[in-house]
Amino acid sequence: MVNNAYYPRTVDEAAGILFQKDEKKIICGGTDVMVRWKMENSKRGQKPALVFVNQIQEIQKITDTTTVLSIGAGTVYADILRDMRVPELLRQAVGQIASPAIRNAGTVAGNICNASPAGDTLPVLYLLDAQIVKISLDSSGKRCEKRMPVSDFILGVRKTALDTGEMVTAIELPKKSYADLSRTYYKKVGARNAQAISKVSFAALLKERNGIIQDIRVAFGAVGVTVVRKPDYEKKLAGIPVAELSERSRDFATLWEPYVQPIDDQRSTAVYRKKICMNMLEDFFRADDAGEHEDYYR
Repeated sequence: MVNNAYYPRTVDEAAGILFQKDEKKIICGGTDVMVRWKMENSKRGQKPALVFVNQIQEIQKITDTTTVLSIGAGTVYADILRDMRVPELLRQAVGQIASPAIRNAGTVAGNICNASPAGDTLPVLYLLDAQIVKISLDSSGKRCEKRMPVSDFILGVRKTALDTGEMVTAIELPKKSYADLSRTYYKKVGARNAQAISKVSFAALLKERNGIIQDIRVAFGAVGVTVVRKPDYEKKLAGIPVAELSERSRDFATLWEPYVQPIDDQRSTAVYRKKICMNMLEDFFRADDAGEHEDYYR
């Protein structure tokens, strides 16, 4: 340990460090560390030790099997953008995060563990049924691995199901969640096109066969304490003709309206956020390109 910091080079070494009883904070890209540090430690005298995991090569890889794509927790955004095995919808969201400098350091795992309602990749990860892989040591020192859906991992604003002694090692995407997509959609609305925190974000996907919806998924970011997704309503749309979805876009969009409950804050108003969310949802249902609509942001 140097200056209350640790620099493990393997997952097992990191797990051993985290197994010790004193409080520790895991740092990888560190792109949000000073903001979080100020927020979390302003009212307490003792700061946790830092565990820098950015030197662990085994979590800096993207690997795949016939059924799962695994993104290592230490894989930076820039590498995700360059890997064509990563679903286009996720690469699209990653491409709108901050600046090239941030994308060369930040990670999707950091976006998840930060658990901000405005996390840019979160709506996409919810749609893709992402599984969070976390490890720890049991009482005998044996390495244990657990998986859980991202929707169960993120508990609220800045709250996750990452327990003391655990670390995230990978994000797994079932390939069936993004196979044979007929339509995808991702929009981030911010004060400007780059380096802005989302006012709202929206992701959606659709699979159809012979003009009939087989699967449809929609998710909203930055309009609740966690991502807003309603699988029960998505199931109601499965089996209907795609043409009917387009013709009755407003009727179907109203199903989600009660669950999109944004707040007023320094970035935007609740009224504006809700209006934009409903506009994006209707545009997706109509298969319109929202970028061509002059009234999109009104």
